[in-house]
Amino acid sequence: MTRQTKGKIERPFRELKASFLEEVTAVGVPSSIPELNARASGWLAEQIHTRPHRVTGVSPAVRLEVERPVLAPLPRVRYDTALVEPRRAGAPVPLVEVDRVFYSVPPALRGTMVEVRLPVDAGVLEIRSHGSVVATHAVAPPGSEPVWDPIHRRDAEAMALAPHARRHLHAVVPTVGEPLGLLDLGDGDYEVEIPDLGYYGLGDGCGCGSAR
Repeated sequence: MTRQTKGKIERPFRELKASFLEEVTAVGVPSSIPELNARASGWLAEQIHTRPHRVTGVSPAVRLEVERPVLAPLPRVRYDTALVEPRRAGAPVPLVEVDRVFYSVPPALRGTMVEVRLPVDAGVLEIRSHGSVVATHAVAPPGSEPVWDPIHRRDAEAMALAPHARRHLHAVVPTVGEPLGLLDLGDGDYEVEIPDLGYYGLGDGCGCGSAR
């Protein structure tokens, strides 16, 4: 045997309609908004604020005086309804991911924590660092190609091609028919030159010999 219970539906305007509006109709329709507000204030003070609450057993007027010392005014600025989340910028590629789309940040911020902000229905993504806006992008559909600020891309490419970044990397364009410089040792093994481990603070840094 099962028992079904009915959920309680709150109707805050039921008493307003059954009591206050009936009183307004009986006395006469107010001639202005200030008069309507004055009548509503009197009705609240006499009928609502002095009545004990069914849960706490204390009237709202008494409860207000108890809680007043811990109440504070609302901030003078509007409440920010935007979605705000932390993200870590990629390294070495200065991109942050939001809804399966990558957006660029200044390359100087790669590897650091930034804050992304999505205002409601604005179609704009803001990226902040230490409270300052460092990038603004138009929101792209999920799964789109990475969104780059032209300046971010230029600076990122310049950093990637800088001499210090290419210290142990270089491009080689083989001629037609020229072997790639890998000696096949069989079973998928190749003989290659040992890297200079001294650059990474490992080994003796001689960079000589060969390895499999």
